[in-house]
Formats: sequence, C-alpha cells, structure tokens
Amino acid sequence: MTVELAPEETVRLSIAMGEITKCALNGLEQMSRAAIAVARRVDSRILLLRGQKVILDSDLAELYGVPAKRLNQQVTRNAGRFPADFRSRLSRAEYKNLRLQIATSSLGHGGRRYLPYAFTEHGATMAAAVLRFAARDSNEQLL
Repeated sequence: MTVELAPEETVRLSIAMGEITKCALNGLEQMSRAAIAVARRVDSRILLLRGQKVILDSDLAELYGVPAKRLNQQVTRNAGRFPADFRSRLSRAEYKNLRLQIATSSLGHGGRRYLPYAFTEHGATMAAAVLRFAARDSNEQLL
C-alpha cells in the first residue's frame, strides 16, 4: 500500500526523521563513550603473565563490583567450570615482582593473605557467569 503525501507533509516527515536520526546518533555516541571508558579501564588492568594476557582477581572483582574474597569463593565452589588454562595462582616471585611494579603496600601492613589468581579472558567470562548464577541463586533464596 502506497500513501501519497502532500509536499508540506513530506518536509515535516523528513525533518522528524532527521531529528530521530540525530537523537539516535547522539545516543550511540554516548554509548560508545561509555564503552570506550570501560574498555580503557579494563585494558589498563590487563597484564602479560607467562605469555598470556590476564587480569588479577582483585581487579576483576572490582570491575564486577564484588569483593575479591567473594569472587574467589564462587570460583572455588565452581572449580569444575574453570579448567587449568582459565585461571592460575601467581607464584611468590611473580607476586613480588608485580608488587614492585604497581607499588602496593607491604605484606606486614594488611593486604592479601594469599597469592592472587590470574584469570585469562575465558576465565574472566566464566567468573562473570558464576557470579551472575550465585547472585540469582541468593535472590531466589530470599523469596
């Protein structure tokens, strides 16, 4: 079905479509700015360890908005979902070297009690899934 429009209606329609397009583009521009900010935040925390790009458990937990203890607890409870190449624990030497590079506090004044885990990209994705599942499960228990 074809609808014939008068010339003034066509102009109004094209102006309206132009405004809609402009609004849509502004929304995409704002989304891309937010996405770029998140990507930069994540990218700044990626380390090269044993020839792989990884992110430490504390950084990953901060990005997901949970304490590192909670992240590691959920990962341990779901250990079957994390093959050895998804996460690994840093050695003492690696952790000491890392502390020197990022200038963290000394071990005697609070801080970590255990060596941190390093998650690969697949491990970080799986950790997000495990945390979502745990959050959904805890919400169901409250009901």
